[in-house]
Amino acid sequence: MIFIDQTIKPVTAEMIIEKAKEHDTNQVFILNELEWEFEIPGGKEAIDTVKESGIDLKILTGGACREYFTKFYSELGLKVNKDVIFWPTIWLNWSELELSHTDIKHRRYFPPAPKHHFICLNNRPHEHRCVTIDALARHNLIDKGVVTWHNFLSNCSEHDYEFKHFNSNTILKLDDDFENTRDSFSFPKEFHESFFHLVTESTTKVYDLSEKTAIPLLLKKPFAIIGAVGYHKFLQDLGFELYTEIIDYSFDSEPDLYKRVDMLVEQMHSIAKLELETSYSIIKDKALRNYHRAIDIIHDNEFIPDEVELLVDKFGSQLKHHYHAFLDKTL
Repeated sequence: MIFIDQTIKPVTAEMIIEKAKEHDTNQVFILNELEWEFEIPGGKEAIDTVKESGIDLKILTGGACREYFTKFYSELGLKVNKDVIFWPTIWLNWSELELSHTDIKHRRYFPPAPKHHFICLNNRPHEHRCVTIDALARHNLIDKGVVTWHNFLSNCSEHDYEFKHFNSNTILKLDDDFENTRDSFSFPKEFHESFFHLVTESTTKVYDLSEKTAIPLLLKKPFAIIGAVGYHKFLQDLGFELYTEIIDYSFDSEPDLYKRVDMLVEQMHSIAKLELETSYSIIKDKALRNYHRAIDIIHDNEFIPDEVELLVDKFGSQLKHHYHAFLDKTL
């Protein structure tokens, strides 16, 4: 058996076959756990080519298995939970490791009175993020909090969203270096100065607990997610508590993306009216419990796929890429 790290270099059918021959094996494991879905140039044709060469291919990926994935991987000729192994909580581990390398670890206390009611940070202009910032503009909420929109990433051709209230050519950025670093763990000062985090997750197709959700959990910041239908129920199933003291989560079950986003964004009016001097005391205990639940999951082997333990047992130090370092601490 060999492994190929998809995060270092995207894999192709030719690469998989070449690596298998080089190591004289027919078992290949693709490490793709930091992405919510696996992609390969050529799609099903590429997978068929790999299989026809006699290779037993397995893929470790992020995200939680849902009906979307069953269909998506079936169209690639792969079976979920057999050929494709899911690690839904990987980003809790990864984020905790990244946070331990930064000065953010010194901020793991309950913050003083914040300066801003909410923050909403946006990278690539996926449809749900376009819908979100358009809704913030419609409700005249952009100036009520800290909102970013990066002009250099404003290519919305993937979904052809038509903005009705927000000028997508508008640049909304902070005095940080995100344009150059694209580093999710390099926090602008406004992040620490904001009370509430309105998170636009990576996708609305599946439950993807990425660093975008992991960070507020690990830094004890109240938040709500623009994500897949039922995302907050997914968090509850993992043992996290919702901030029902300040947010009505009825939006979570709304199947229409536009309505779901508007139902949550509209509540930023209420968030913007909270007394900043005392607002954190309302959810302080719950934020602390959510932090401890995240740490419990990180150190609970039950949340790590058996296949990962087998890889660690077999390859150990060969898993050199630094994001695997936490496995030694967990397993």
